[in-house]
Amino acid sequence: MAELATKAPPGVRRRPWTWLAKPLFTAWLLGCVVSLLDFRALTLGRVLPAALVWTWVPLLETAALGAVWKIEPRAMGFRRAVDRFCAGDLAWWLLLIAFAALWREMGESVWLAFAGVVGAGTALRDYRFFRRDLGSPAPLRDLILERALAWIPGILLFGGGSLVPGLIERLR
Repeated sequence: MAELATKAPPGVRRRPWTWLAKPLFTAWLLGCVVSLLDFRALTLGRVLPAALVWTWVPLLETAALGAVWKIEPRAMGFRRAVDRFCAGDLAWWLLLIAFAALWREMGESVWLAFAGVVGAGTALRDYRFFRRDLGSPAPLRDLILERALAWIPGILLFGGGSLVPGLIERLR
């Protein structure tokens, strides 16, 4: 079954790298957001380095999906699973674009509220992905595991040494 899921339909030419398009777009979009926020300009010299720095986001997401995908036989091949899973990033992409365009006009709590709504919506969409597309017998387990494998290291990488002190300061 998995072999059939990885083969291209008759008459369709297989493009082996297209599954990377959405993860690479995520990194590129993050580079654009950083460039707009830091420099108020989009230039290749500013976007490309920022995109390279932020490649850890789609790398973690893809690696976490790979770990979950490997747990048991799946209804589709890994490359197709990455492409379909990353399609769920659309809401995050739109939030990032809005953030880059409007970050000065809205307060931090507004952005956190939007991120919460987007996070809940994508969690529901990803649960459906694991249940329907991958045919998981335990889609909630897969969702929690994917989130833990991607988000915990992501938060630690992003927050670095300032995460815990910042949280403690906010609680005071």
